[in-house]
Amino acid sequence: MRIPAILLAPIAVLVAAMLMTAGCTGTPPANATPAATTVAGTAAATATPTAGPAANETAVPTVNVTANQTSAASVNASFVNATWAWIARAGSEPVTVTSPDRYTVRFSANGTYALRADCNSGAGNFSVNGTKIALGPATITQVYCGDRSLDQAFLAALGGVTAYETDAQGRLVLLMTSPNERLVFRKVA
Repeated sequence: MRIPAILLAPIAVLVAAMLMTAGCTGTPPANATPAATTVAGTAAATATPTAGPAANETAVPTVNVTANQTSAASVNASFVNATWAWIARAGSEPVTVTSPDRYTVRFSANGTYALRADCNSGAGNFSVNGTKIALGPATITQVYCGDRSLDQAFLAALGGVTAYETDAQGRLVLLMTSPNERLVFRKVA
């Protein structure tokens, strides 16, 4: 059904008035804490399900965390100041990523990382000690990317990362807690 143009302006005013009456604004209050999931979950985090999903969606647990975007130390590792696209997972659950540009992570020298997990994005902190790497909790958007998305598998795998290495082709290999489990990335920028 097509709404005549003459009715659109009054409808828009009515909707805006209803939103304002309900207390909705375009910006969250200054003291609001964003709901987010974590990449590297902690035992102390308490998950609560989101509002009921649509018939073909699954609920994504949420954890209230805030990414600390400041770091006093400068991280000096071969993979820093570059964006890496996830191309594969090796181990007991092998995966070949058909759209690596949709699953990326960028590590910055200030100890922060930014990630893209299909239609979601997030940021957090990381630290490096020799070849050991620890990814801190990240604040991540919670958009349902579809049943074929690898976003949840990618985020869960990042939560199990403990070390890194580079292979003969210059790819970043993130080693996981479980033996022989690894995430393989190619450099994109």
